[in-house]
Amino acid sequence: VRKLKITRDEFFDQLEGDVRELIEGAEGIEMPKHGIRAGLKIKLPETKKANWMKLSIPEYDRDLGVFELRVRTPGDLTVSHYQVADADGGVEVVYNMESETFDKAKKGFTKGFSEAYYLGRMSTFLQNAERNAIDLRSGITPAMRKEEAENRSGLTLLKKVFRKKKEEQ
Repeated sequence: VRKLKITRDEFFDQLEGDVRELIEGAEGIEMPKHGIRAGLKIKLPETKKANWMKLSIPEYDRDLGVFELRVRTPGDLTVSHYQVADADGGVEVVYNMESETFDKAKKGFTKGFSEAYYLGRMSTFLQNAERNAIDLRSGITPAMRKEEAENRSGLTLLKKVFRKKKEEQ
Protein backbone atom coordinates (compact mmCIF):
# COMPACT_ATOMS: atom_id res chain seq x y z
CA VAL A 1 0.00 0.00 0.00
CA ARG A 2 1.35 3.38 -0.98
CA LYS A 3 -0.13 6.77 -0.09
CA LEU A 4 0.14 9.48 -2.74
CA LYS A 5 -0.66 13.18 -2.34
CA ILE A 6 -2.74 13.33 -5.52
CA THR A 7 -6.39 12.80 -6.37
CA ARG A 8 -7.91 9.65 -7.80
CA ASP A 9 -8.47 11.43 -11.15
CA GLU A 10 -4.87 12.64 -11.24
CA PHE A 11 -3.64 9.09 -10.59
CA PHE A 12 -5.79 7.57 -13.33
CA ASP A 13 -4.86 10.40 -15.74
CA GLN A 14 -1.19 9.48 -15.23
CA LEU A 15 -1.91 5.78 -15.64
CA GLU A 16 -3.88 6.37 -18.84
CA GLY A 17 -1.09 8.60 -20.14
CA ASP A 18 1.49 5.87 -19.61
CA VAL A 19 -0.67 3.27 -21.38
CA ARG A 20 -1.40 5.70 -24.24
CA GLU A 21 2.34 6.41 -24.58
CA LEU A 22 3.07 2.67 -24.75
CA ILE A 23 0.47 2.22 -27.50
CA GLU A 24 1.49 5.29 -29.47
CA GLY A 25 5.14 4.25 -29.25
CA ALA A 26 4.29 1.50 -31.72
CA GLU A 27 4.54 2.54 -35.34
CA GLY A 28 1.36 3.83 -36.96
CA ILE A 29 -0.95 3.70 -33.94
CA GLU A 30 -2.71 6.75 -32.53
CA MET A 31 -4.77 6.46 -29.37
CA PRO A 32 -7.67 8.85 -28.78
CA LYS A 33 -7.67 10.80 -25.51
CA HIS A 34 -10.50 8.72 -24.03
CA GLY A 35 -9.56 5.44 -25.73
CA ILE A 36 -8.21 3.81 -22.59
CA ARG A 37 -11.21 1.83 -21.29
CA ALA A 38 -12.30 -1.52 -19.92
CA GLY A 39 -12.46 -4.10 -22.68
CA LEU A 40 -9.70 -2.53 -24.80
CA LYS A 41 -7.65 -5.12 -26.69
CA ILE A 42 -4.89 -4.17 -29.08
CA LYS A 43 -1.96 -5.89 -30.72
CA LEU A 44 1.06 -3.67 -31.17
CA PRO A 45 3.13 -4.64 -34.19
CA GLU A 46 6.74 -5.72 -34.07
CA THR A 47 9.11 -2.80 -34.56
CA LYS A 48 12.85 -2.34 -34.75
CA LYS A 49 12.79 -1.52 -31.02
CA ALA A 50 10.46 -4.23 -29.71
CA ASN A 51 8.73 -7.53 -30.39
CA TRP A 52 4.97 -7.66 -30.87
CA MET A 53 2.86 -7.06 -27.83
CA LYS A 54 -0.79 -7.77 -27.02
CA LEU A 55 -2.27 -5.35 -24.56
CA SER A 56 -5.68 -5.62 -22.91
CA ILE A 57 -7.55 -3.82 -20.15
CA PRO A 58 -10.09 -6.29 -18.74
CA GLU A 59 -11.05 -4.06 -15.81
CA TYR A 60 -11.16 -0.27 -15.46
CA ASP A 61 -13.52 1.81 -13.37
CA ARG A 62 -12.41 5.15 -11.94
CA ASP A 63 -15.38 5.34 -9.57
CA LEU A 64 -14.59 1.95 -8.07
CA GLY A 65 -10.85 2.72 -8.23
CA VAL A 66 -9.80 -0.37 -10.17
CA PHE A 67 -7.56 -0.86 -13.18
CA GLU A 68 -6.06 -4.02 -14.64
CA LEU A 69 -3.61 -4.15 -17.53
CA ARG A 70 -2.45 -7.37 -19.23
CA VAL A 71 0.60 -7.30 -21.48
CA ARG A 72 1.52 -10.41 -23.48
CA THR A 73 4.88 -10.54 -25.28
CA PRO A 74 6.54 -13.53 -26.95
CA GLY A 75 8.27 -14.40 -23.68
CA ASP A 76 5.96 -13.25 -20.91
CA LEU A 77 2.51 -12.33 -19.64
CA THR A 78 2.43 -9.52 -17.11
CA VAL A 79 -0.73 -8.54 -15.25
CA SER A 80 -0.75 -5.26 -13.31
CA HIS A 81 -3.65 -4.54 -11.00
CA TYR A 82 -4.31 -1.26 -9.19
CA GLN A 83 -6.85 -0.66 -6.42
CA VAL A 84 -7.16 3.03 -5.54
CA ALA A 85 -9.04 4.45 -2.54
CA ASP A 86 -9.44 8.02 -1.38
CA ALA A 87 -7.43 8.77 1.76
CA ASP A 88 -6.77 11.82 3.88
CA GLY A 89 -4.87 14.25 1.64
CA GLY A 90 -4.69 11.98 -1.40
CA VAL A 91 -5.14 8.34 -2.36
CA GLU A 92 -3.93 4.95 -1.22
CA VAL A 93 -2.82 2.65 -4.00
CA VAL A 94 -2.58 -1.10 -3.72
CA TYR A 95 -0.53 -2.39 -6.65
CA ASN A 96 -0.03 -6.01 -7.59
CA MET A 97 1.89 -7.42 -10.52
CA GLU A 98 1.97 -11.00 -11.67
CA SER A 99 4.41 -12.18 -14.28
CA GLU A 100 4.97 -15.61 -15.79
CA THR A 101 8.70 -14.93 -15.76
CA PHE A 102 8.56 -13.81 -12.12
CA ASP A 103 6.47 -16.83 -11.12
CA LYS A 104 8.91 -19.25 -12.80
CA ALA A 105 11.80 -17.93 -10.71
CA LYS A 106 11.03 -20.12 -7.71
CA LYS A 107 14.11 -19.69 -5.53
CA GLY A 108 17.57 -18.34 -5.02
CA PHE A 109 19.20 -15.34 -6.66
CA THR A 110 16.79 -15.25 -9.62
CA LYS A 111 13.76 -15.06 -7.33
CA GLY A 112 15.36 -12.32 -5.22
CA PHE A 113 16.38 -10.35 -8.29
CA SER A 114 12.87 -10.67 -9.78
CA GLU A 115 11.26 -9.46 -6.56
CA ALA A 116 13.62 -6.49 -6.32
CA TYR A 117 13.00 -5.59 -9.96
CA TYR A 118 9.22 -5.79 -9.46
CA LEU A 119 9.30 -3.60 -6.35
CA GLY A 120 11.57 -1.09 -8.10
CA ARG A 121 9.25 -0.80 -11.11
CA MET A 122 6.23 -0.35 -8.88
CA SER A 123 7.90 2.29 -6.75
CA THR A 124 9.24 4.21 -9.75
CA PHE A 125 5.85 4.32 -11.47
CA LEU A 126 4.05 5.52 -8.33
CA GLN A 127 6.70 8.19 -7.61
CA ASN A 128 6.58 9.42 -11.21
CA ALA A 129 2.77 9.47 -11.24
CA GLU A 130 2.69 11.56 -8.08
CA ARG A 131 5.45 13.95 -9.22
CA ASN A 132 3.94 14.42 -12.70
CA ALA A 133 0.46 15.11 -11.30
CA ILE A 134 1.79 17.64 -8.81
CA ASP A 135 3.87 19.26 -11.57
CA LEU A 136 0.82 19.59 -13.82
CA ARG A 137 -1.13 21.12 -10.93
CA SER A 138 1.67 23.69 -10.64
CA GLY A 139 1.75 24.38 -14.38
CA ILE A 140 4.96 22.44 -15.04
CA THR A 141 4.69 20.41 -18.23
CA PRO A 142 6.68 17.27 -19.10
CA ALA A 143 8.56 19.32 -21.72
CA MET A 144 9.58 21.83 -19.05
CA ARG A 145 10.74 18.99 -16.77
CA LYS A 146 12.82 17.52 -19.64
CA GLU A 147 14.42 20.89 -20.38
CA GLU A 148 15.24 21.30 -16.68
CA ALA A 149 16.92 17.88 -16.62
CA GLU A 150 18.92 18.72 -19.74
CA ASN A 151 20.03 22.00 -18.18
CA ARG A 152 21.20 20.19 -15.06
CA SER A 153 23.16 17.68 -17.11
CA GLY A 154 24.77 20.36 -19.25
CA LEU A 155 23.19 19.12 -22.49
CA THR A 156 21.58 22.47 -23.26
CA LEU A 157 24.93 24.26 -22.97
CA LEU A 158 26.53 21.64 -25.21
CA LYS A 159 23.74 22.05 -27.80
CA LYS A 160 24.22 25.83 -27.78
CA VAL A 161 27.97 25.44 -28.36
CA PHE A 162 27.38 23.07 -31.33
CA ARG A 163 24.71 25.39 -32.80
CA LYS A 164 27.05 28.38 -32.50
CA LYS A 165 29.88 26.48 -34.21
CA LYS A 166 27.51 25.48 -37.05
CA GLU A 167 26.38 29.07 -37.49
CA GLU A 168 30.00 30.24 -37.67
CA GLN A 169 30.81 27.76 -40.45
